[in-house]
Formats: sequence, C-alpha cells, structure tokens
Amino acid sequence: MPCRPHPCCCARLQPPREGELFAALKEEAFAVWGQAMADPAAVAARTAWGACLLDAGYPRFVERFDAQNWINGQVNALQAGPDGEWLPMDPEAFAELRQTEIDLALADLDCQEATDLERIEREAYLEYQQEFVDAHRDELDAWVDAAQADAG
Repeated sequence: MPCRPHPCCCARLQPPREGELFAALKEEAFAVWGQAMADPAAVAARTAWGACLLDAGYPRFVERFDAQNWINGQVNALQAGPDGEWLPMDPEAFAELRQTEIDLALADLDCQEATDLERIEREAYLEYQQEFVDAHRDELDAWVDAAQADAG
C-alpha cells in the first residue's frame, strides 16, 4: 500500500536506519544551495539586482529576502511603542506602507527581469545539483535502496 500524506505514514519516509546511515550525505546535499548561491555568476546577478533596486530608490539589498525583511522592519517600526509594546497601526501609515510594498515588489520584479536573476540562480543551482549527483551517485543509489527496503 503506498504511503499517503498522513501523520502515521511520515515515519516510513525517514526511517531511523536511513537517517543514521545517510546523515552526512543529507548535510552535504542541503549545502548545495549555498554553494550555488556563492557561485560567481549568481553573486554577480544578485549584485546587479541590488544595484538596480538602489537605482530605483530603495536601500542596498544584497540577498533576495532583504527587500521582504526591509518591509517587515518598516511594519515593526510603525507598530513599536516606546516601551517595546505593540501599538495599533495608524491607518494612513499602513496605507502608505502598503503602497511602498507594492511599489517595491514591482521594482523587484523589474530588476529580477532586467538582471535575469532567477534564470542565473536556477542554472547555478542545477549545475551544482548535477555535480553533487555525479559525485555521489553510488551513495544516492544506496540511499534509495535503503529507503525502499525500509518502506518494504
């Protein structure tokens, strides 16, 4: 019987034996994203994207989540009281911030398209994933075999 998305079934997806045997491989697999994002082409694309947003009148953003974090910081600043308590947000300030967020999202999209950021990051990630698979083919096959044996 195939495993369905149900809490009782989740234990079959990562049996203890598999987790112990392949912990180092999992850790290395999870590191592939960071390696790909440190690739010179990906770094250059993000730098160009950040410069584009700077030219559009926004702060210098280095990573893609920086824009979202900046907006979150603006929201927090509008709600923070002098003693650290949360205050109701002023409707006019909220409306202004909402428009700022929309404008930033549109500028972000324009800059991503202008710098081809998504394609460059995706290609770097796929390249690093393929290198990982090529370097660890036997270990990955053994991992699949162990998972299938444990799922029995």
